[in-house]
Amino acid sequence: MIEVQNLGRDFTKGASSLTVLTDINLTIGELEFVAITGHSGSGKSTLLGLLAGLDQPSRGSITVDGVEITGLDEDSLSELRGRKMGFVFQSFQLIPTLTALENVQVPAEILGDASARDRAAELLERVGLSDRASHYPGQLSGGEMQRVALARAAVTQPKILFADEPTGNLDSANGDIVMDMLLQQNRDCTLVLVTHNPQLAALADREIRLKDGRIHEIVVHKKNGAKPRAKVVKKSTAKKQSANAARKKSAAKGKGGTKRKAAASGKGARAGKRA
Repeated sequence: MIEVQNLGRDFTKGASSLTVLTDINLTIGELEFVAITGHSGSGKSTLLGLLAGLDQPSRGSITVDGVEITGLDEDSLSELRGRKMGFVFQSFQLIPTLTALENVQVPAEILGDASARDRAAELLERVGLSDRASHYPGQLSGGEMQRVALARAAVTQPKILFADEPTGNLDSANGDIVMDMLLQQNRDCTLVLVTHNPQLAALADREIRLKDGRIHEIVVHKKNGAKPRAKVVKKSTAKKQSANAARKKSAAKGKGGTKRKAAASGKGARAGKRA
């Protein structure tokens, strides 16, 4: 789905140059959920923007769904993003003069989707905001705006959904709602997000940890419903221990029975002699 080779990004200001990303090599599969984590300044948001075609790398290549996006002109990139990608910005990026419903339907309308309004209304209902459809962004809370932004990113049914700190500006209750929505979206599309939230990162299939502009570590999290290997080993060990205990108990009974029989025979012999 996404292939990254030798990716690097430099920013130049005057005579000085700052390298933000170096030698990034990464493959993200279809319907995979990948979380990009790391300290502030490690290059997380820069990498996400490059993967989504919102920025051009200084070197290296990015291939998205079989199309190499590095070097594409802006018109080609816009078309690709519109048809295959959805993006949730940390600052929501809603259009202040449009209602919640109108904000959600805009991307689908640009693509000429005749059902844009109906789909937007359906998505707002799904995120629990059908009663806020006619409200403008300034009339919505932060959590509500984030949910509208997520609905907008999903309206074109993208193959890949990118999200930059989707729970960063939210309280815990709204953060949980957005996390659940993202997981629901991941059933139908690849999900790539930047987060400082360890709880959200732990839900990902893989966590890409950046440090100083490089991939420092890749952590593979267990799939939902998968049994930890340690538990399986313990269960197997417990069965063996139980079987061994049963054999020992049976042997102990056998030894005890033999001793009792021998003792009884000895008593009978002594009694016969006395008689």
